[in-house]
Amino acid sequence: MYAVKENPIDTIKHRKPLSKILEETQNYDCIKDIPISIGMNRETEKNKLHNIFVEEKCLMVPPSCAPMILTQEEKKEIIEKAQQRYIYINEENKSREEKHIQALRNYKLELIQELNEKRKLLQDIINEDKNIQGNISINQSDKRVSNKGNSYNIIQIKNDIEQCQKSIKKIEDNLNTYE
Repeated sequence: MYAVKENPIDTIKHRKPLSKILEETQNYDCIKDIPISIGMNRETEKNKLHNIFVEEKCLMVPPSCAPMILTQEEKKEIIEKAQQRYIYINEENKSREEKHIQALRNYKLELIQELNEKRKLLQDIINEDKNIQGNISINQSDKRVSNKGNSYNIIQIKNDIEQCQKSIKKIEDNLNTYE
């Protein structure tokens, strides 16, 4: 006599072999639509699997698709774990973001302090230059040497002040994106 030929899929340990499902349900139409694996049409294939195995109450899943079909408890558990993971990652990112914002604020304060120092230095040099020009007792050659040195210092300090102002503006713009 003929030996009953086992289908290779029946040898894989499932909750219930495919042949038993076919015997019990007599639902050949739903079984023939099973996608062999999740591929190009991901969403439609997932929906087919869901309809066949969850709504038809079949207890086996093709091995390549088994991870795609879950019980309600498994779905709830996975969703809860994912939410906890998301909250943890989100909190970690927020703390990183807060540290970054605090570092930017500290740097801005340092730049403002440096800007004020440069402005005070510039004002001191200008006042010193006025005192030298106003002082009659200094000879003419000393005035020229001090004027050349001071004008170079004034230009350099003005450039430093502009750089500080630009940096402060950039930091403020960056901080505004976080708020």
